[in-house]
Amino acid sequence: MANYGGGIKAIRDFFHDVRAELRKVTWPSRPTVRTYTLGIILIIAVLSLAIFLADSIFALLLAWILNL
Repeated sequence: MANYGGGIKAIRDFFHDVRAELRKVTWPSRPTVRTYTLGIILIIAVLSLAIFLADSIFALLLAWILNL
């Protein structure tokens, strides 16, 4: 039979190390996460509107050029 002891130990050590590193992380507070999330949503909305407007203008210009 194959010896799986080294592989399993390596996996266990890996997850132990990951857990130890995650304990060192300074996690943001809930209000900070909420503020950043709302900021990202606002930026996405503004960029989506800008792309929509640019696409609409280019479509109108292309239609006008093709109808000449």
